[in-house]
Amino acid sequence: MTALFKMNTNILLSRRFFVINLFIILVLTILLLIFSDYYLEQNHLIIYQLSYYVDYYFESIQFIKLLVVILIVTILMHSKPLDDINNYTHASYSRVIVESSKLITFMIVVFMNLFCYFLLFEIIGIFLTPYMIFHIDHLYMLFRMLLFSLYYLLLGRGIYLYVKHYYATIGVILMYFIGSIFSEYLIPYGTENFSSMIAHFVFPDLVLYDSYQFAFVYGDLFIIVEILFLFILIQIKALHRDIV
Repeated sequence: MTALFKMNTNILLSRRFFVINLFIILVLTILLLIFSDYYLEQNHLIIYQLSYYVDYYFESIQFIKLLVVILIVTILMHSKPLDDINNYTHASYSRVIVESSKLITFMIVVFMNLFCYFLLFEIIGIFLTPYMIFHIDHLYMLFRMLLFSLYYLLLGRGIYLYVKHYYATIGVILMYFIGSIFSEYLIPYGTENFSSMIAHFVFPDLVLYDSYQFAFVYGDLFIIVEILFLFILIQIKALHRDIV
């Protein structure tokens, strides 16, 4: 399993992928600086600190979610060489182990990038603005972002396995946008409309509620159950196909 993971990592983390990552981080840094309004007069930022904090928090996390989905699609579309090489590993490893090694590789890459995005968000907000301090709620948000990332990663991998075309994974972006369109803003938890409940059942998104916390409409446990369901479907499909 360790050997498979090392091989998958070496194949996936190509120079091209590294350049794409650097570009994403550069764009994120520029936009976070713009979102923070750090260049405005300090006294003005202090007087309206709640308003500026909510705006920075909401805009930053919305964009980070989009970046994560784009990163996931990029990883999945660049995983063909990894799949091709893994075709020759079935003599030594079971299909479940081979597929699990790929998923673990994808997860680690996504989670490392997400943590970098989170650090940028925290550093710019805390050190360049007077309205933001580190809060434990930010760690809850990071945990939910991890669940969000894992769900759409497994959804994208599942789409490829069942459709058998790498470009089909682009549909993950469309699915995220559907969930995002139906995401309400600064409402009390549990007061979502019917269309939002339906959309978030299949295309979950993190919603900013009136408590200024991001949360899933159906809660964390429901997303974990959906993640386990997707993982099982992926392993079933991997067991019953001729080429991984």
